[in-house]
Amino acid sequence: MREKHIRVRQLDNKTAEVKVHIRPTYIWDRMAAFVIDCIAVFWIADLCSAPIKKQFDHSLLLENDGAMSVQIILICIIYALVFVAYHTFAVYLFKQTIGKKVFGIQVRSIWEGRHLSLYTSFIRSMLQLLSIGLLLFPFLALFYDKQRRVLHEKITETYTYPSRNTSPAPTRGELLWIHVIYAVVFAHVALIGLFQYQSLKEKYSTVSELITHTDYLCEEVTEARDIWSRVEDSRLDVALSLYNANIIDEECLGLEAQRAISFEEELDKAYLAMGLIHQGYAELSASYINKVCEYNTMGESCMLIQLLEAFSLRNYELSNQILTKWNKEMSTYANLIAMRQFFFEKKFKQASEKIEELWDIEPLNKYLSLYRTLVHYELKNYEKAQEAFVLTYPGLDFDQQKILSAIVCEKETENSCQYLPSQSCKKLEENIVSSELGELTEKEFVSYLKYASCPGIEMKDAIEILSSKVETSEQVALIGAFRAEQQGRYEVEKELLEQVLSDGDEDSDITLQARLMLMKRTYDVEKLKEYLKSWESLSTFHPHYFTLGMGLFNQFLAIKNTDLAMQVGQFLELSYQDHPEVKMANLKLFNLQKNNLTEEKMEIRLPASETQKTQGDE
Repeated sequence: MREKHIRVRQLDNKTAEVKVHIRPTYIWDRMAAFVIDCIAVFWIADLCSAPIKKQFDHSLLLENDGAMSVQIILICIIYALVFVAYHTFAVYLFKQTIGKKVFGIQVRSIWEGRHLSLYTSFIRSMLQLLSIGLLLFPFLALFYDKQRRVLHEKITETYTYPSRNTSPAPTRGELLWIHVIYAVVFAHVALIGLFQYQSLKEKYSTVSELITHTDYLCEEVTEARDIWSRVEDSRLDVALSLYNANIIDEECLGLEAQRAISFEEELDKAYLAMGLIHQGYAELSASYINKVCEYNTMGESCMLIQLLEAFSLRNYELSNQILTKWNKEMSTYANLIAMRQFFFEKKFKQASEKIEELWDIEPLNKYLSLYRTLVHYELKNYEKAQEAFVLTYPGLDFDQQKILSAIVCEKETENSCQYLPSQSCKKLEENIVSSELGELTEKEFVSYLKYASCPGIEMKDAIEILSSKVETSEQVALIGAFRAEQQGRYEVEKELLEQVLSDGDEDSDITLQARLMLMKRTYDVEKLKEYLKSWESLSTFHPHYFTLGMGLFNQFLAIKNTDLAMQVGQFLELSYQDHPEVKMANLKLFNLQKNNLTEEKMEIRLPASETQKTQGDE
């Protein structure tokens, strides 16, 4: 090959930098040198990674997949660092590695008189590592480049200088083999691309069917959407609303969520739906729930996730804060969740406002009517409540009928026994009679006992009905306590109630009723103060906080201890200032204080009148 001197740039008036004549190194010498260098790198890297390999063997025995993955990554990093360091410093310091030394090969710059810098050596080593990562494909240039230079040499403007054998220019046979290799590789890539294209095309066709094919849509959502008054709500909004109203099941919601995920639409709502569906599988549900807030941290779905998590952990104070701080307009399904939250917190006016706000959505009327009935009872609108019960009850399923009849009967019993038997209590009795042994809920059991203790109701018959349906010791003890109270055997009643408290669950409706009955029979102020201290230790969002507080308040009024009654009333007013019962309690307290003040004034006047009478007699 004839020598070519190429003038590049004028450095000064005297010197000029030119390219050197490149003599190609013999291919097989270079390949053998590369193999020797790989052995050297492997030996050094193996020595450096020995401690990690020992840990890897230990993890392999324990089948710790997580630790094994981390250790494999660390070992690969060590091998890569050793490879780069070995080639960088060997070329920079000695112009050759061990393998190149054996075969008399040096690395030089293509520019005459220029020395390789540390930076150039490092970049050359990194590009060599990249070529290995590309399955040695860039090294094929050895067989078709006229100067036998490969990628890392061309970029860093270096070449390998042979002191012994040189290589001739590539022959036609070498070029032919390289063309065959490239053709096979490109054909393989083209086939893979074609198969991927067909797969994506089929997937797109399958996904497109989701828009119109009924098998990929929930029929209940389609029917509800046809009469849905809020046209801005999407299919997924409708599905989430129906699911939260217990109208559709997990399978139906899952179809709508999968459809949204396939089209990458409303992903935060779709992941929220999948998290709700898989609540029974903690890890799977958590993975979907985490995606909700990752997708949109400030979105409504993320807020609802935080609200539901706080609610499930009974951190009602946090759930209340989340709800009250949310100042944006809520979607339909978020309003449903907020309505339930307000009802649970006994903020019945806010719950009623949410119900009326959603009432125009016809598919939700059946669900909302249940809460509407309960809210009327809580707000003491008894006529509206009874009308709502008569209209609501027939449209509910059996489980919902049992719940509603038990709650409403209890409310009517607490209000007044003189209007019994009411429609709700009659329905409750029918449901209890048709129930099997052990199927009775705590709410039904307690509600029916209260109903049976009203004047004009034959308790003996009610006890016979209940006795054939209960099976726990605390239920039997509470039945005995109600019977003992009616017979005036208060000591026996007290013993049975204490037995209920010792056997029953701390937060059950049965133990709550036992506590209320014990308070009612306690006239000792010190004992009532103990109850008061225990009540104050509860969270204001505890399910029994309000009921126990009202029980204490009424008992303090019964013994005419206005100071302690006022203390309890102030606590209740802080959390439930709009509750009708709290307002009525404050009115009772005011009347009692007024009567006490009147009696005190009379006591002051009486001695004076008696004195005048005595003086007149004298």
